[in-house]
Amino acid sequence: MLRILISLLVTIFFQFCSSFTSFPTEVVGKGKPTPFKKELAKSKIVFKKIKFADWEVDRKGLINLDDEKSIKAGLKSGDEPIQIYAYILKHPEHGNFLIDSGIASAFRKDTSEWPVSSLVKLFMNMEKLKIHLTTKEFIDSEKLSLNGIFLTHLHVDHIMGVSDIPLTVPVYTGPGEPKTKTFDNIFAQGTIDNLLGEKRTLYQLNFPSIDRNLDIKIIDFFEDGSL
Repeated sequence: MLRILISLLVTIFFQFCSSFTSFPTEVVGKGKPTPFKKELAKSKIVFKKIKFADWEVDRKGLINLDDEKSIKAGLKSGDEPIQIYAYILKHPEHGNFLIDSGIASAFRKDTSEWPVSSLVKLFMNMEKLKIHLTTKEFIDSEKLSLNGIFLTHLHVDHIMGVSDIPLTVPVYTGPGEPKTKTFDNIFAQGTIDNLLGEKRTLYQLNFPSIDRNLDIKIIDFFEDGSL
């Protein structure tokens, strides 16, 4: 009886959960599995960090305030200053790639036209967002032709610039993340879809599984040891 009840509760839970996005996804076999090494060869890639915005969000969403170290430091709930960054990777043969996406031009408009729901605006302190640079402004100023974007994950602050990226540029995510279901996504999915812009396919990288010896393998994306 208990097993049936647990099964029923799990079914109900997933029925009332949503995935991060409704966008289509496709698993891609880019790169090759390679053992993780502490010492990496000198990379061919030019790496640059770009600051797009300053923001303030609730500290309890970033830090475990119940942790012993937090208590010892006297940390309390309140606004925590953060920044929104993206990173440009320039490979001599394979071109230019972004890690995360910056801030879209849509956020230069009046807040009433921002591609986020009223609920997200409220809970994420969107009125504290101070934009220094948009993704389109960065691409135009650098005269960049992008060959891809790597999204570290699909939280709002990492995807706010995707709608400035042409649909021809592939967007790569971690395995399974776009269709991972959570209760929070019931409220966030619409905003995430809006931030991703026009309907596009998200490409999931196919990371190798850990073998019996617990040897960690990574993806050598360009198959030259550079990334």
